Amino acid sequence: CDDELTPVGLGLYPPAATMNHSCVPNCCVTFKGKTLYVRCLSDCESGTELTIAYVELCAPRETRRNELKKHYKFDLDDGGVEDVKKDTVAHSVAH
Repeated sequence: CDDELTPVGLGLYPPAATMNHSCVPNCCVTFKGKTLYVRCLSDCESGTELTIAYVELCAPRETRRNELKKHYKFDLDDGGVEDVKKDTVAHSVAH
């Protein structure tokens, strides 16, 4: 991605590729040139699974669900706590 997060190509980053998705991730992915950085969004205790968002977190739940099904072949848990937290945050940000 460039400075405005416009995709400019494809890359393979094996360590980051093993990270699981969460709608309430504890990490985010950033790039500087061709280098990928995984940054924790808060303090994580030793042994905590590090997760990233595979889709745009500010998108409505149904959009996120469709993107995950289409590109990653899995679905969100219906009524999961993650989704309630995420939708509450997204609603607050949008309004």
